Amino acid sequence: MRALGAAVLELALAFGLGGSASANPILFFYDSAGSAANCGPTTPGGTTSTCAGPTSPYTPAEVVEPFAPGVAGNYTINLVVDPTGAAGGGVYGVTDNVVLATGSLTMTAVTASAANYTTNNLINAQTYKFFTGDTTNGNFAPFFIGTITVHYNGSGNGGDVTLWSGDYLDANSTATNDQVPQTLIFQGLIPEPGTLALLGFGIGGLAVAARARRPRVQ
Repeated sequence: MRALGAAVLELALAFGLGGSASANPILFFYDSAGSAANCGPTTPGGTTSTCAGPTSPYTPAEVVEPFAPGVAGNYTINLVVDPTGAAGGGVYGVTDNVVLATGSLTMTAVTASAANYTTNNLINAQTYKFFTGDTTNGNFAPFFIGTITVHYNGSGNGGDVTLWSGDYLDANSTATNDQVPQTLIFQGLIPEPGTLALLGFGIGGLAVAARARRPRVQ
């Protein structure tokens, strides 16, 4: 039966029967329940930190926006998908998902949730592809996909790990594109010390100029 569900999805995609990419989006996020000290911007550097969990039931409220490494090190996050926004409130398979890493971030390892039929292919440090979900019975609540281990090299360059494409079969048997991009991990640019110093001088100069223009009280 699972094979039949997968075949239906592949045929629907092949004949272009997908719906609107934005009408019924499904949400990908990382599970950070109860782990603010280990899975947020305050994550200690130089270590491998893992978000707590996987903890079910998952809710988007467990997200602290895109995960932000902050300092150099390896970080392992638990990846979750919430299919409840799809038409009919669920999905029968989430396929052909492509995640790309850029800049100062690279993907070094992935694991799959066998319970949720995830299959992984870490093609290289910048490209990760996965299929997930129960194509026979469907998924009607947020579920665990697996883990992604990301290395942040500590440079001042920014980077991100973002879902760029994918498809799913909703509960009404309509093949639909994922709403993308969905950024899972984001590291902003860190200004060079010299740039910060120049910025400080500039702000200081503006303050002096403003003070000089202020009329004196006799």
